[in-house]
Amino acid sequence: MSDENASTRVWFITGTSSGFGRAIAEEALARGERVVATARRPDTVVDLAESGGDRVLALPLNVLDAEQRRQAVDAESSRCSSTSSMRSSGGRPSAGPWSASGESTC
Repeated sequence: MSDENASTRVWFITGTSSGFGRAIAEEALARGERVVATARRPDTVVDLAESGGDRVLALPLNVLDAEQRRQAVDAESSRCSSTSSMRSSGGRPSAGPWSASGESTC
């Protein structure tokens, strides 16, 4: 994922293999924005990565797995100067943000 245009919004989206996550990712790419596309099975987002080129970072992420959450955040942080928006559409709903879950994720 390129940082050539720092003003471009970066979206960190879970569940991009289908449904709302997929629709949000496609719309963000259509607007020229950058996307960190996560899914339990990264093979389901290969087409997004191919169509978006350097504007897409596809990562494996099962949101119920604390280690995968850490790895995804670390990978995103090392490639993107900042994330503008996070949309969670994968996994089960929680009562609060990751930071309130008792686990350090960032």
